[in-house]
Amino acid sequence: MDGEGTVLTTEMCLLSKGRNPHLTKAEIEQHLLDYLGCKKVLWLPDGIDPGETNGHVDDVACFIRPGEVACIDVEDSDSPFYEAAQSAQRILSQAADAKGRRLKVHKLCMTAQPVRMQGAETIVQTPGSAKRKNGDLCIASYLNFLITNRGVIVPQYDDENDALALEQIRQMFPDREVVGVHTREIVYGGGNIHCITQQQPDVGGR
Repeated sequence: MDGEGTVLTTEMCLLSKGRNPHLTKAEIEQHLLDYLGCKKVLWLPDGIDPGETNGHVDDVACFIRPGEVACIDVEDSDSPFYEAAQSAQRILSQAADAKGRRLKVHKLCMTAQPVRMQGAETIVQTPGSAKRKNGDLCIASYLNFLITNRGVIVPQYDDENDALALEQIRQMFPDREVVGVHTREIVYGGGNIHCITQQQPDVGGR
């Protein structure tokens, strides 16, 4: 949410058969507005992780402040994330928020090389969890960062684009300290920094 009445999500996630099969898109949207106290839902078609999360939005796009969003940027048409990234950018660049503002879209790179599973044989798996195999594509998005009061904690993957991602995020958050944390092992389990944390809003507005 942007804190001013707009919520961002994906159809791939909330309309997936395993989540809300008894609800229409309009009904899901109304629940979001009612539960979150928002006035407008912005829908992106797809996430980049259909297999495990059904395409959570936090790998693709997020509000960085009211009226402004960050969105993954993929130029290589051979990338498995290309279509979702291009679609999200196109939709967000034409969207307006609940206050009628046209969104400003900040592009954030993906890794230069796909992150793939290594050391799967050492993983202790719980019953019912998705099986891991060496070479499997991992959902390694720099956008799965956590915004804190005075900082931003950003995934790092020992990839040549790690430094570029940090610099792009510093430009988005000039008033916060941007810190990179190596998270390959988290990605191997599924999710990333934003997925495994939960920011707690200060209702007092401090």
